[in-house]
Amino acid sequence: MLRQILKQAFWDFYDHLGRLLFLNFFLFLTLFPLAYFGMVFAGVTLTGVSPGIRFPVLCVALAVLFSLLGTPWLAGLFHFGELSSLEKDPSWKEFFAGIRLHGLRVLRFLLGWSVLAALLLVNVWFYFLSGLLPESFAIAGFVAGGLCFWLLLLLVVILGHAMPLVVRRGFGFRRGMKYGFLLTLKYPGATFGAALFGASLLVIGGFLKFAGLVIFGFTLPVLLANSLHDVIVEREEQASATPPEEAGEKRTSWREIREEEEQQEEARLRRARYDRTFRDVIRPWEM
Repeated sequence: MLRQILKQAFWDFYDHLGRLLFLNFFLFLTLFPLAYFGMVFAGVTLTGVSPGIRFPVLCVALAVLFSLLGTPWLAGLFHFGELSSLEKDPSWKEFFAGIRLHGLRVLRFLLGWSVLAALLLVNVWFYFLSGLLPESFAIAGFVAGGLCFWLLLLLVVILGHAMPLVVRRGFGFRRGMKYGFLLTLKYPGATFGAALFGASLLVIGGFLKFAGLVIFGFTLPVLLANSLHDVIVEREEQASATPPEEAGEKRTSWREIREEEEQQEEARLRRARYDRTFRDVIRPWEM
């Protein structure tokens, strides 16, 4: 399952290479400076604030900043990824169409998600780094801090499941978080495998003097989450589908037969698109 996810993400990136490189470079030039100066401004503003409340206030500021800057990034690219999965061959302009169509809903979701992330981050800081916890509660603080740390990582993973649901199905915050959590529990191997692979690429890209971030830092994590969603949906549909013979039904009209043939043809084309080999990269004219 993980192999199929990685293959789809790679071919989606390869098939729209020029557009995604342009969008990634555009996001890097716009969001990265805004995030950097936003953090610098928050740090300078909080210089005179007492250390006990400086970090919590900084976390709240970062939550708001991530929500504002993450909205165009996630809304636009998840919309682009959805059209790519549907074989629509989206242009780079669809990125801005996705912001217009889904931006407000994504912003509301990210605000709720960021508040939870900020609360967990403050708890990790309090139990491990603040020095405010009495020594008599050191063991309890270690356990509580560790729990908050793993919950924070789980929250990041849930985001990868929830965002496609928010963009594609119009889910709100509670439904998005609920189904994201349930999908994480049901498919832990594929979920954490894709998350680990994406995180590894980002770390490698950061060590390469940000070259990886400029090339794929914004687009590839979204494509991984998009392909994870597609593979899971396909797996769920296969598990719940009942053949007409077993259900006691027969195709009795030309319309039903034609719809079934169209669905089979779409499935065949989809498999053919992703069941390619490395030969198709070096010799694409033979595809």
